[in-house]
Amino acid sequence: MQYIDATGFTGLFKFPNTEVNHTFITALFEQWRLKTHMFHLPHREMGITLQNIKVMLGIPVDRLPVTWKTDITWSDVCRDLLGHQPSLMIPNLNRSILVGARVRYKWLDAQFTAPPTVDVGDEVVQQHTRYHLLVWMGAMLFMDKLTDWVSLLPLQFLNLISNARQYSWGCVALAWLYRHLCSALKKDAM
Repeated sequence: MQYIDATGFTGLFKFPNTEVNHTFITALFEQWRLKTHMFHLPHREMGITLQNIKVMLGIPVDRLPVTWKTDITWSDVCRDLLGHQPSLMIPNLNRSILVGARVRYKWLDAQFTAPPTVDVGDEVVQQHTRYHLLVWMGAMLFMDKLTDWVSLLPLQFLNLISNARQYSWGCVALAWLYRHLCSALKKDAM
């Protein structure tokens, strides 16, 4: 927990673990308007603001901007920061484990099924911390409709775990949400 506290993401881990109501999400999504970036509800328009993100999730919104590097060899980043390097395919299933900056949740979970033992080194504890942060960030901040994948983009900011605190994660989470809401409304969206 000391490393999670150092990142400033403690609020994510205090967020109640609730079941997603897909009917409600679908109904809300149907009210999203591209031009205004607002939900058009029967009584008024409603949007999601940075203040909402800060209050509900307890993550910073007033720090350095988060800008992703996308030309990274993600399997090497996984090896260096998580201690495990995904192969390109799942053996005997002919399915990818790593595509671009996304990795399958099942592969990631399988690498960290056993909790670290008491006598492990600090690096292993940090690898487990990065894993938990990545899963929670993928589930709450950077989710998309491909629910069996997690984005590795935040991992590049967790090289030194304490560096994560200096970034405005609320801003990028809100931008991510708006982007995915808008792209899902396009005719060719799957």
